[in-house]
Formats: sequence, C-alpha cells, structure tokens
Amino acid sequence: MRTTIKKGEHVEIRSIQYKTLLEDTNLASNHNMELVMDVTLEVIAELGRTHKTIKEIMELTAGSIIQLDKVAGEPVKILANGKTIAEGEVVIIDESYGIRITKIIKP
Repeated sequence: MRTTIKKGEHVEIRSIQYKTLLEDTNLASNHNMELVMDVTLEVIAELGRTHKTIKEIMELTAGSIIQLDKVAGEPVKILANGKTIAEGEVVIIDESYGIRITKIIKP
C-alpha cells in the first residue's frame, strides 16, 4: 500500500529506534558453534604431489616408485575439505602413521 503526501500536508518524521543488543553475544555465538561441532570434515595429510603423463601412469606396476615434489623432512600439509589448515611432521604411532602439528595456518 502506497500513501501519497500532498503539498503542504504536515508529516511527522522520526528516526528509527533500534533495540539495544545484548552484551553477551558470545553466549549466542558459542551456542551456534555447538550446532556444527559434530559435522564431519574430510582431513587429508598431503605428503607431496607430482605430475605424470597418462603413459607413465599406465606403466606403473607393483614396486614402482613415484617421486614427489617434497624433500624428506619437509613439513606435510594438512587439509580439511580441501583447504590447508596446518602443517606437521610425519610420526609413527605403534605401527600407524600420524602427523604432529607444528604450525596452524591462519585464514
């Protein structure tokens, strides 16, 4: 619905009055974060990368070695859903590999 104001007509103009926000916005923020805390993400430890032709891939056999672009001892990237979030070093825990976080990547 549209109202037309006629010339000379008195119109009251007021500023909008906003409610004061609660000071404890962290409480709401923490509650919102709790809603997503059980969402799973794919976490990848990237040891290194390389480029190969289709021919080179087709020639791979058991025992073939693929050289990566990383030097031994260089930090490995840790990715969550494809985004780098940290760097670390490879460790062995019992008979499994693990990554010790050495650096958190700031967004």
